[in-house]
Amino acid sequence: MRWYLQLLGLAVVVSLFSGCQKENIDTDLNEIDQEVLFQFEFINHAWGDHHRGWLIDSSGNVLCYDAPENWNFGDSEGIITESEMSGNLQATSSVCTNVSTEELLSRFQLIEGASKGELSDPVNEMYDAGVSAYFGFIYDPDKQVYKRVLLKQTGDFAINNTSREAILLYHWLNQVDEETRQ
Repeated sequence: MRWYLQLLGLAVVVSLFSGCQKENIDTDLNEIDQEVLFQFEFINHAWGDHHRGWLIDSSGNVLCYDAPENWNFGDSEGIITESEMSGNLQATSSVCTNVSTEELLSRFQLIEGASKGELSDPVNEMYDAGVSAYFGFIYDPDKQVYKRVLLKQTGDFAINNTSREAILLYHWLNQVDEETRQ
């Protein structure tokens, strides 16, 4: 009888901790006050204009685009206004895949650390291959702007973000990109 009570007590403790963990995840997801978290983009102007990619929104939708009209790239500092980002969301054509909320939250939490990483100097690696780039976004609600954080760029000119967080995010986003092509 004693082992039964111990087992029952253990089950109650485990269920309490499990419930708390889920509540924290839901609360943290509600604190994400930005609509777009990540982006992959491919641009190539050799032998015609090619522009495709995807955005990941705060619900985990991976929203694809291919040659969108009136795309907003933001300024030279990587700043894009909230209204410009909304325009980009409207220019997406489909939901390619989804990311779970738990995975999205764990990855979103790495963007701040990635923003502190040093960027390598651009290195010319290819010719006429175009550029593929992976980004995270940090939203400033006071200014209503997104700051684009370069995680990695490959292709004609390679640029590496040296932070551990950027490297982890790049590998994850590369897997997401592979899922969009299936």
